[in-house]
Order: sequence, then structure tokens, then C-alpha cells
Amino acid sequence: MITLEHIANERDEESPSASDLLSILQDQSTTFILHSLEPILEALSILSKSMQTKNDDFNQLEQFMFGTLLRLEELKDTLSSNYFNLDRITRSTIRTNEINLEELFKDKIVKFINNIISNIKARFQSNVLKFLNCFRIFDMSEVTNEEEYATEIFLCAPISTATVERDFSTMNRILTDLRNRLTTEHLN
Repeated sequence: MITLEHIANERDEESPSASDLLSILQDQSTTFILHSLEPILEALSILSKSMQTKNDDFNQLEQFMFGTLLRLEELKDTLSSNYFNLDRITRSTIRTNEINLEELFKDKIVKFINNIISNIKARFQSNVLKFLNCFRIFDMSEVTNEEEYATEIFLCAPISTATVERDFSTMNRILTDLRNRLTTEHLN
């Protein structure tokens, strides 16, 4: 925030943008929402990273999904009882008392968490999870990587084939024969 204040006070071409951003960040509700989002985004990050590993395991995907849903439900209760601590942080940062953080929490944060929960449930419906459970018979980490397989094939393939060699040899014989027949009459 100090950097934004400095840029806003310089009066150059970036000062209007810095001034607008500074006014948004100085709002106590924005600071409260940013502090409240940290544990929510942390829970979603764990789910996201679990789905992006190279050794994806569909058995664990279901467990991570249910764990994330439980964590988000827990955060609704934990954050609502813990918003007084966030209130202390935001008030010490901003030093204004113009908003009711309990209403802000119910209006913004709880709705946001409920939307995330419904989104996760819509993406991982029970029929999709049953379909993914069909892949339990495979160990995805042991499946051959297609790139490695293609690399082995291309490394074993010959650079040229006999047909191409024969065609170039025939073309060289024809060109040599034509050069040998050149006379001064043909050059004029």
C-alpha cells in the first residue's frame, strides 16, 4: 500500500491507476474479504494440485474432493466464529469502523463458499465418479508414456530408405549422362 501511495503521489501517467487501486485496497470490506479468502483458496489449491499430478489416481480424486468439500463447510463455520480475529486485523490495517463485518461475511463469503461447493458437486457428480472408478483397475503411473514410445520408434527408424537411395542414384546417372553429351552446339 505504501508503494501505491508513492506512485499515486508522483503524478505521472500511472498515478490514476495507482490511486484507484489504492482506494479499493483501503476499503475495509476489501481487506476483510481478502483475508477471508486465504483459507478458502488454500483448500482449493490442494484439490487443484492433486488433479494436476502426473501420477493421477482416480481413487484419491474422490477422497480429495470430499476432503475439500468438508474443509469448505468447516470454513463457513470456522470463519464465522473467527471473523472477530479478521475484524481485529482489518481494523488495525485500515483504522475505520464503517461496516458490519458479520453482514459482509454472510453476504459475500458464505455465498462464495456455497457457490464453490455447488460448482464442485456439479463437476464431480456421482455418475462421473462411478465412471472414473472404472479406471481403478489401471495403475495410471504404470501406463506407458506415448512420448517415450514415439521417441523409441523414431530413434530406431532409418534416416533414409533404399528406395530413396535408388531414386537419387538414378537421377545422378541421368544428370551425368546429360553432362557428358553436352557439346558446344548445345551450349549456344
